[in-house]
Amino acid sequence: MKDYFTIGELSELFKINTQTLRYYDSIGLFSPLRRDEETGYRYYQFNQLYELASIRYLRKLGYSIRDIDTYMKTKQIEAVLRKLKEQSRLLHNKWDELIEIDSIIQRKISFIETELPLVQFHHFEVRTYPKRCYLPIGSEEALYGSDVFYFHPTIAFYRGDQKYFGAYLQGMEVKNQEYIPAGDYLCAYHKGLYDTIEETIEKMRSARPDLKLDDLAINFNIIDQFVEKDIADYVTLVQIRILPS
Repeated sequence: MKDYFTIGELSELFKINTQTLRYYDSIGLFSPLRRDEETGYRYYQFNQLYELASIRYLRKLGYSIRDIDTYMKTKQIEAVLRKLKEQSRLLHNKWDELIEIDSIIQRKISFIETELPLVQFHHFEVRTYPKRCYLPIGSEEALYGSDVFYFHPTIAFYRGDQKYFGAYLQGMEVKNQEYIPAGDYLCAYHKGLYDTIEETIEKMRSARPDLKLDDLAINFNIIDQFVEKDIADYVTLVQIRILPS
C-alpha cells in the first residue's frame, strides 16, 4: 500500500464522498496528517486508514458524530465494550420497533386486499362478524395527532350528530382496547366523500325496514387518503348492527 493518500484516493478506497471527508476535517474528527501549502491538497498517512475504518464502522452502527468523537478520544477497551453494548441495545430496540411497524403495515395491506374483492356499490347484505377489537381515538380533532391513525384502518362511529373514531386492530391485543360486539350486521359500501356517508346509512335503513337496526353506524375506511389521491374514489364499508327483535 502507499504511504500517503489524497482525499480522492481515500474517498474511493472507503466509498465515502469527499464532502464527508472535508466535513470530518472541518470539525476536527479526522484530519489529514499534512496539507500542501501551495495547492491545499490534503494528504493522509497510511496509518490513518485504521482511524477512518473505525469511524466508518461506528457510523454503520448508528453512532452520532458527537458520540464518535468522544469514542475516538477515549478509546479504551472497557469504555469501548460499554459503548458497544449500549449501542447494541439501542439497535435491538429500534429493530423491534421496525418489526412492529412492518407487522402493522402488513395487516393494513391484508385488510385492504381482503375487502376490495367484496366491494359492491348500491348493494346491501347481512354479514356475521365475531367480536372485533379497536383502539379508541376520540373526536376528529384528536384523530390527526394520534399515531395509530396512520398505521391502522380507521373506524368512524356515527350516532346521530355524534362522531368519534378508532383504529381497527384486526385481532391485535393492546392496552385500553375496546370491542365491536359480535353479531349480524347490515353492510354496504360507500364511495366518495365522507360528508355523504349519512346518505348511504339512510338508504340502508330504508332498504331493510324489516330489520331492527342499531342507531350506531360503524364505518371502516378501506380506500382512504393514504392510498388514493382522489377523494371521489375513497371506499368505506358501512355496517349497522342488527338487534334482536
